[in-house]
Amino acid sequence: MASDLARSFDAVRLELRDEVRELRRPARPPLRRRSAYLDVSRDGESYSFLSVWDRGSAQRARRWAQALVEHLDLPAANAGELDAEVLELRPPAFGYLLHEALGHRLEGDDHVGPIVWRRFKALSFDVWDTPGHPEWIGFTPWDDEGTSGRPVRLLAGRDGRQELLRAATGNLRAVDASWHPLVRQRCLEVRPLCPGRPPPRRSALVIGDIAEGSFHGDHVVLRSSRQLLRQRDGRVLRLPPLRLILPLDVVLGFSHDGDVEVWNPGAGCHKGLQRGLPVTFSCPSAWRAISDDHEMQVEVLGET
Repeated sequence: MASDLARSFDAVRLELRDEVRELRRPARPPLRRRSAYLDVSRDGESYSFLSVWDRGSAQRARRWAQALVEHLDLPAANAGELDAEVLELRPPAFGYLLHEALGHRLEGDDHVGPIVWRRFKALSFDVWDTPGHPEWIGFTPWDDEGTSGRPVRLLAGRDGRQELLRAATGNLRAVDASWHPLVRQRCLEVRPLCPGRPPPRRSALVIGDIAEGSFHGDHVVLRSSRQLLRQRDGRVLRLPPLRLILPLDVVLGFSHDGDVEVWNPGAGCHKGLQRGLPVTFSCPSAWRAISDDHEMQVEVLGET
C-alpha cells in the first residue's frame, strides 16, 4: 500500500502497533487491538490516518488517501470567496459534531444535563451511543467495571427526548487500570427515520472531516480538514482549514442525506487528563441552510 501512495505524496510512513488495555475488573479479559497509523506529507503539510488493522483497514486507508489527493488537487479559493448558503457535513464531520454537541453534553458525571431546546424541530434521524460492533474501533461490550453495555438513545429525532450516559448504561471507561473510570462515550450511531433528502443546489460550504473538536457547555468548536466551497455554477474550490463555532441547537437544522458510513477519529475521545479512547462514528452526510437566525461562526485558520 505504501508504494502505491508514494506516487501521490512526498513521504509515506506506515506503522503497525499492538495495544492492550487492561480493565479494572480482572474477571474480564483485556481488550486487545492492532492499529495501523498511516502518515503522509505533501508540499510540506502532514496528514495522518488511524485504523484497526483488519481485513478492511487497507481499503479504508486507500479511500482516505484518495479523498485527500482529490482535495489537494482542487484549485484554491481566493480570499473573500467564503460565501455559502448551505453547510454540508460529510459523515466523519457530522459524527464529530454530534459527538461533541450531544455526547459530551449527556455524559452524566458532568451534571450538565439534557439540552433545553429553545424550540424543538423534528429531525429525520435518531442519535444513539452503542457498544458498537466487534470490527469497530471502540467496541465496548462491557465497561471497565464489568457492566454490560446497552444502547442509549441520546436524541429521539421525533420529539427531542434525550437520555444521559451513566454507569448503569456501561459507559465507565478509562485509558488503563491506573486511571479512575469516567462516564465516556462509545460508538455514535445515527439511525435515519426516513429516506434522506439531498441538499438544494446552492452555494455550499462542504466539510469533509474534523481535525479536532471541543465542548464548551453551550457551544462546540470544530477545526475542519478537507473543506470545500461548491459554488452555484458547479465549480468546486479548495478552502484553507476553518474553525467553526456552533451553538448546540444548530443540530436541529440538519437533514440527513446519503448512505451511512463508518469512520473513526484517529486521536480518539479525550476527557479530563486522560488521553483519547477509541470511538467510532456511523452516520450519513447531513446539511442545513446557513441563515442569520443562529450564531454559527466560521473563521479561516490558514493558507490552502
